[in-house]
Amino acid sequence: MFKKISKGSTLVGLVAALILPMTLPRQASAGLTGSWSCLGNINFNTSNIPYSELIHLGSLNADGFATGLLFINFSTEVCQIPVSAFVNVGATGVGTMKLTFNPNGLDLDKDYKCSSVFGRSTTLTENYIITTAGGGKKFFFIGGDDSITPSTKDNGDFFVPAGTCEQQ
Repeated sequence: MFKKISKGSTLVGLVAALILPMTLPRQASAGLTGSWSCLGNINFNTSNIPYSELIHLGSLNADGFATGLLFINFSTEVCQIPVSAFVNVGATGVGTMKLTFNPNGLDLDKDYKCSSVFGRSTTLTENYIITTAGGGKKFFFIGGDDSITPSTKDNGDFFVPAGTCEQQ
């Protein structure tokens, strides 16, 4: 593994050999593969409005990217929103998940404007902290700080999303 450095060797070669492995692209944890289904709830600290999220992610690629669907249930309205996801987990099993989407989703009974839930109709990202469980077949998530970017109604983080995802 280690080569003897001769007098003619350059310091540049040694530094490159040490730094190159640290600059390679990060990959999702080996345990987080396949498709995922998630159920989350949000507790608002400003009202008693029920809100839950159902997330289905297609297969994570080697870099932790996937596409999928976010179903939000907000005060009895259900919206279906396409999402792009990025999941990054370190060797300790702790990491992040980001869901990026345009909130102009499809209201399933077509009587509600889905972007009203978020107070805007431009692209948003939900930010989560995750920790793996069950040998990489499950992970738990909670809202990161700030839970939604760019911030909309999230001044002061008025809600806390949390839930569980299981591998399909």
